[in-house]
Amino acid sequence: MLRLIITLRIGIFTFPIFAQDSTTFKIKDFSLRDYEAPDIKYRQLDAGMNGSLNGGESYGNSNGNLFFRLFQYQNLVDKQTVSNSQIAFSGSENWAASYTSKQVQFFANLDHENQNRYYGQDDNFLAFHFNVRDEFFKIKREFQDTLNENYTGEENRLYFQGYLTAGKGRIQPVAPARRAMDILISLEKYNRLTKEPSSEMVDSLAKVANRVIYKRFFDRRYKRIYQLEELDKAIQSMQLVDNPDMIYAANLSDVWNFALNFNRGAGTRIEYGLIPTAIVNFSKYEFENLDQTDNSSNLNYGLSGMFAWTKASPISYKWQSDLRWDINAGYSKSIDLRDGDVNGEGVVANTNFSWNLGYYPNTRTYLGFRPFVNFDVNMMQENSSDEYNGQVGASLKSYYYVSQRFRVSLDASYEVGTDYYFSSINKPFWNEVNPIDRYDSRRPYGYSVRIRFDYAII
Repeated sequence: MLRLIITLRIGIFTFPIFAQDSTTFKIKDFSLRDYEAPDIKYRQLDAGMNGSLNGGESYGNSNGNLFFRLFQYQNLVDKQTVSNSQIAFSGSENWAASYTSKQVQFFANLDHENQNRYYGQDDNFLAFHFNVRDEFFKIKREFQDTLNENYTGEENRLYFQGYLTAGKGRIQPVAPARRAMDILISLEKYNRLTKEPSSEMVDSLAKVANRVIYKRFFDRRYKRIYQLEELDKAIQSMQLVDNPDMIYAANLSDVWNFALNFNRGAGTRIEYGLIPTAIVNFSKYEFENLDQTDNSSNLNYGLSGMFAWTKASPISYKWQSDLRWDINAGYSKSIDLRDGDVNGEGVVANTNFSWNLGYYPNTRTYLGFRPFVNFDVNMMQENSSDEYNGQVGASLKSYYYVSQRFRVSLDASYEVGTDYYFSSINKPFWNEVNPIDRYDSRRPYGYSVRIRFDYAII
């Protein structure tokens, strides 16, 4: 009996010890999936350039691009808005072995995209989105044989697409929370933490990071000082550091100013609604050695219904899984503005699905793998062999964050499908399902490799 009592007493006193060891919280255990971001108001002006090389069995092209972009984002209790305005210029050279031809082209693009979701109770929302573009395109094509005629041409395309939608759910940004985790992990690595932070401490530091990262200053130097000072106050107020020496300051500054500028989200969103679309196209082509000039002006308009589902899941500190699926169908009509003739009308529909698996091993590097499937139906042209088209492929993306302003990225993809993939059919512009360039989409299969350099002005 005495032995039983002693054994029970030992068990009672030792069980909490073992239980505490088995449930000790680690920084990387912080749940990004359950993180709720505070109010965010943010804007950034970027300038960038990139070059690409694409090819297949019988074609290839090289491309250069220069762009300026203004990005604005709000995440408030009652609304979530995203605005992206861009001016881009690009030039390219293409070849096609089957036609023994060479093509040089210039492209200018003014583009504005805006998402506006207004939330009520239980994450239900009403939304209005729109996409407005003005595209100018100039081309010169030369053939090495005498069977085809050399020509020059130019096109101007005006595009409007509106979305009247409703839905449920919200995608929460979790990047600042991951940044807070990176700070604490770095300090822990260099033995500057006096104790293991709790989940509440990580959340508190994440809230501070969210608050200071989006605060605007005229002078960036003062902004950096302010941000580091606020982070330092938060860390010391939680008594996580008792020796804020140079190693502590250097690690705090390094992670905050030079870590990866990634985009991760958490949450599920379902959205459905109507899409009115209008496209006006003007073109002029002149053929050498022929007294011939082709002019055209067309209006394409229609109305579609849409459904979109997005699920962003931070699996862990390093891994992210994003699923996106959208489907829409409607009626479209094309008329010639010169004589009013109908060029085509009928049902158009498409569905797109992608899965993106992202890997974030440290504060500098990202690697993402994304398989995708696209399928289109276009009944606008009678007796057409291209009514049903599809594409299957995968893309690989990686980038390295050199500094808080300079980023280098590498993208590669491979896809197979039908000869004509209708990239002009309505697709939710915020769902990055289709990685194929909208101006180079007519190919049965091929690969793409792109190296890109981005520099943030402010």
